[in-house]
Amino acid sequence: MLAGLADIRNRLPIRSGEPVPPDPVTAEPEVPLVRMPASPTHPERHRRVYLSTIHAPGLARADTTRYLDTWGLAHGTDDLAVLVTELVTNSVTHTETEQVGVSLTRTGPSTVRLVVTDTSRELPPPCPTAAGESEVHGRGLILVDALASRWGAERVVTGKRVWAELDIPPKSRDPHGRSGL
Repeated sequence: MLAGLADIRNRLPIRSGEPVPPDPVTAEPEVPLVRMPASPTHPERHRRVYLSTIHAPGLARADTTRYLDTWGLAHGTDDLAVLVTELVTNSVTHTETEQVGVSLTRTGPSTVRLVVTDTSRELPPPCPTAAGESEVHGRGLILVDALASRWGAERVVTGKRVWAELDIPPKSRDPHGRSGL
């Protein structure tokens, strides 16, 4: 059986550890997206790995917007876009990781779980503190704390995982946010 698995792996076009040619438009490597269809036992999930560059937050934000739209949750894009941008930016800025993993999982009809992974084992503070008025950095986790329904971080074998869940309220039928009119 193991020989059969090795044979299958050898036929795959991309193997772990091999350099992948960059996308000529973004200079990001072509990383296959993993998409798992929704089912009663397996929630719908999207996962992508980005190079740890200044482009990663924007690419992750664009992917997040696309995924929410396919799930019919585009009205939750603004908050989740801020969450993914802040968490990916933290990985790119505050760690020496070469890649940042991002996954989005629809865990309920209107709940989305965002997970950002990197190779750093240093966890963010559980209670973010406000940055001084003259400081340029230090507000990202305050935004995450304010926008996320729940969030946290934990060490994993390969580094750390920072996660945030967002309960997206039902879409208002009134463009001005009034309900029942």
